[in-house]
Amino acid sequence: MEYLMARYGPTPLAPDVHDPVFPAYQQFLHLGEAGLAMPVNVVIASRMLAPEAERDNWSSNWALSIFQSRLGLVMRQLARTPFIAGDRFTAADISVTYALELAQRTGCFSLGEAERAYVARTSGREAYGRAMETCAATKAWAAEASRQAHADLPPGTYERELGREGFYGPSTQMHHRHPPTGWSS
Repeated sequence: MEYLMARYGPTPLAPDVHDPVFPAYQQFLHLGEAGLAMPVNVVIASRMLAPEAERDNWSSNWALSIFQSRLGLVMRQLARTPFIAGDRFTAADISVTYALELAQRTGCFSLGEAERAYVARTSGREAYGRAMETCAATKAWAAEASRQAHADLPPGTYERELGREGFYGPSTQMHHRHPPTGWSS
């Protein structure tokens, strides 16, 4: 994204280097994909692609804890400003929104109320809608995914909740096409 903005800009999505929001913009532009999406990809690979006996492993749990720690940076920033780098939407919001939607839509992490409100602000923009319309695969993926744990699951989807502390503390919801255990009716 940074290359495209430099190559085809200037664009209002990238603040000028002298803009007071530029340091936050740079931090979160790269944090979204490198610091949030990267650990989510480890969780996705471990919990969805690994052999069944290897899905709940140390690496996957560690990656999820890294995601949660870095999400704390995002939430502290959003407590101060409506968008990640200040009062206006920037490419850093695209980067962070992508990572949050990836975590939510793959069932790796359930977003809290504040995270969902932020994603609603960024994805409710007209430009987001136009971007989603250009890619049929992404549009179909977004239409299938539930945006809230335990609700609006597509038909034929089974949900499994994982957490270290039972019904307390952080947890994640995994969605499956088949029952994850030997359930019977």
